[in-house]
This record gives sequence, structure tokens and C-alpha cells, in this order.
Amino acid sequence: MIQLLISRLHQIRKSTGIVIVVYLLIGCGSSAEDSVAREPAPISDRIVWQLQDNENLPTGMQFYQGHKPGSTSFSAWYIRLDANAPLALAPVRLSPAQTLDQIQLPGLMGAINGGYFGGSQPYSAAVYGEEVLSKNIAALTRYNKSYPVMRALFWLDTEGRSDVGWIYHFGDQKTDIRHYSQPLPYQRNSDTPLPAPRSDEGEQLPALKMAIGGGPVLLKNGAVTLSYDEEIFWGSGVELNDIRPRTAIGFTAQGEILLVVSNAMTLTELPKHLLDLDIEGAINLDGGGSSALQVLETSVFNQFRPVPIALTILQEE
Repeated sequence: MIQLLISRLHQIRKSTGIVIVVYLLIGCGSSAEDSVAREPAPISDRIVWQLQDNENLPTGMQFYQGHKPGSTSFSAWYIRLDANAPLALAPVRLSPAQTLDQIQLPGLMGAINGGYFGGSQPYSAAVYGEEVLSKNIAALTRYNKSYPVMRALFWLDTEGRSDVGWIYHFGDQKTDIRHYSQPLPYQRNSDTPLPAPRSDEGEQLPALKMAIGGGPVLLKNGAVTLSYDEEIFWGSGVELNDIRPRTAIGFTAQGEILLVVSNAMTLTELPKHLLDLDIEGAINLDGGGSSALQVLETSVFNQFRPVPIALTILQEE
């Protein structure tokens, strides 16, 4: 066939005197379209969630897994607890620190990691009933100076209402905690510490079922409220736009509580994904290598870092 084509071209050249240059691209077993490099499909910013069927989950507890179309590595998960579920959300102090799969408690249905810590010392609050298991850190060192700081708290009261805010500990008891509608107004890399908050300017927490601290606040009153600068996360190693595992806790207007974990997300994009789940208020918990999720006896996401505070889901008798 090719020889016939070349012979015909010679005849045309002789008869017309026109020089014709022909480039023949001959593929070996593939089409021209196959030889062109194809761009990978773009990764979606949207998380597609799918309810996971598990007949062993108790009434009022649902488990979802999420993925981003176009990504083979991204994963996210959340547990949704109904407002009237016969379940207790209970922070526990682990001494010594443990990974979530090591926790042994009667009626344990699931768990996530709690707030920040150094070594075996928690830096974030945990309250169960009236018992203070740990306190939010009250001051941070920047530029060789001590900076008083208010940090985030999520709480569930005895009436079944959830809220988030900023707190400061004035003592070791639950009655010594005050919560505020605004954090201290720090700006990033400020070289001047602000005065500590005054007790009479805050409010006592209500009667509590539980509370868990971390930071920063992500959502408040249904709006993004990323108080990264005000809670002095600058200089801490917690960055706004690095991609790391994340853990968060939030609540909906219907009183549902959601525990959310992702294997790869920036702190900046986290609030948007929580809003997509109809969450009204939320705080960030510890992330990076501390993020973990246990559902029943399955380590859904376990990086095997022992933590001193875990937030557990217990089936009530």
C-alpha cells in the first residue's frame, strides 16, 4: 500500500513539476490519539459522602466515608450522632497515653483523638460532667514573652444543647472556667502580649455532659470563624495551608453531633466542608499524626500515635 502511494506521488511529480514532501508517521500497534499524553482528571474540591452500612452500629449512630472525585489518595470520614441517641459522648484521660485501638471501655462504639498535647501532658481542655480532666493552655511563649491566650471549646450541656466558644481557666474546677463570645484580639506575629481576660467579663459554662478543647474555632453561628491568629497558632507549627490529617467536632441546628476526620486537608478549607454537612458550630482538634478514628473494633484511620485525651462514644445501658 505504501509502495503504491509512493509510486503514484512520483507520477504526479513528473507530470506537474511540483515537489511534494510527504511525512509519513507510522504507529506501531496504536492510534495517533493513543500516542498523545492525556492530562489526569482534575481533583474535585467537593467531597462525595456515602453512608456505610453496618448493622452493628447502635441506634442513632451513622458512619459515612467521603472521597474527592479525581483523587485516589484522599479520604474523609464522619460519625453522626442523633440528638436523642442512647449514647454518651465521653472524653477520657489516658495515662499512659494510648492509641485508640488500645482503649478498653464497656460499651465502646467509637472514638476520635482529642486536643493538643506535649509528651503525655494535655494542652487542651477535657471536661466530663463537672470533672475537669485537663485544661486549655492559658499562656504561650512567643518572642521570649508570655502571651495569655483563650482557646476553643466545644460543649454539650445537660439539656442536650451544643455550642462552641473561647474559654479561659481561672482555676482547676469546672466553675472556674469562663467562656467568651470573642477571643483575645491578637494579630499574626504580634510582638506585644495582651492582658489576660477578666473573669467578670466571661460567663460560667452551663451544667455539662461533656466538653472538649482544641483550636481554632472553625464555625460559629453557621459562619466561618477561623480564629487562627487570635488563638496564637502562629509560631506553633500548626499552619493554615499545609495539607495534613485533620480532626474536628461540630453540631447541626437539629442537635446532631458530627465527629469528622480527614487524611489530607488544609485548615483553611476545613470549615467549608463542615458547612457542606450543615454544621453550625465546630472546632478543630489535634491533627497531623495525632488524627485518628475508631469505629467499633475497626481502626478506620490509625496512625498509631498514643494520645493522652480521646473522645469516646459509649452505649448507655
